[in-house]
Amino acid sequence: MISIIHNKYIKISVKTTGAELTSIRTVDDNYEYLWQGDGKYWGRQSPLLFPVIGVFDGSKYKFEDNVYGIERHGFAKDSEFSLIEQDENMLCYRMMSNSKTLISYPFEFELDVRYILEHSELKIIFTVKNKDNKTMWFSIGAHPGFNCPI
Repeated sequence: MISIIHNKYIKISVKTTGAELTSIRTVDDNYEYLWQGDGKYWGRQSPLLFPVIGVFDGSKYKFEDNVYGIERHGFAKDSEFSLIEQDENMLCYRMMSNSKTLISYPFEFELDVRYILEHSELKIIFTVKNKDNKTMWFSIGAHPGFNCPI
């Protein structure tokens, strides 16, 4: 599912898969700033990187004497998020740990991604909650592609 919000300056689209930003357009001239994906070069647009950025040697890591396998940049980019809150200038998506995530990442968590339009700015806020009783190691980031030249 794709959700769209806009104000008098910008319009954005975000999909529930990966809570991924799929479009950033100016309202006055409809110019698309975000890369629209091309499998020949790079099929993504703005994937969310969580709980790792990058890749482990052999796509495996050891934690508390157990070995786990996790793909490059983690699993959030391909996971389904829920749209939990929306108003005319904000979208908030949530992903929670589940039986599938626990196979590769042994932590209970809640991840929120909030997109906020403020005048001609887009603000993105990540909130990670440790729902476990142990220290939770993670990294988080985004990998937006932009159309060039701008």
